[in-house]
Amino acid sequence: MNTTITANSRTKGFTLLELMIVVALVAIIATMGYPSFTELIVSQRVRAAASALYDSLLLARSEAVKRNTAVSMSVTNLKDGWTIVTSDSTLLRTQEPFASLEFSPTNPSIAYNGFGRLSSGAGAKITVTSPSSSKSRCITIDTVGRPRVAEGICT
Repeated sequence: MNTTITANSRTKGFTLLELMIVVALVAIIATMGYPSFTELIVSQRVRAAASALYDSLLLARSEAVKRNTAVSMSVTNLKDGWTIVTSDSTLLRTQEPFASLEFSPTNPSIAYNGFGRLSSGAGAKITVTSPSSSKSRCITIDTVGRPRVAEGICT
């Protein structure tokens, strides 16, 4: 059995110069994409906070109907989080703070009666904004008690 091994006259691989050019191109592309990436992160934070607030309002309303008792949510300082409590002070939910966002509620508290309708806070609106961006969400609560979320600042 005759086997011959021939050595390549040229080794395969990357040179240091080629590697440095690729790293430089990746750095340039990453630098160009960074501002849009940070804007995406801010937008997602605003969306997540508005969604958490919306979910808490739905929970408060459904628990009021289920327990046939008043359920309230204090919205005076939403930046530090919020709690949902029943009329007999049973804690239903505690929300962690959203420190990097600003909340602008029109009413200091929102309370649902046993029928799921607002007993206080009728027509309440809460704007969730980011101080570092123009991104915002508006949560409105109609007179029946249903919350709705929309993009933009509440008017």
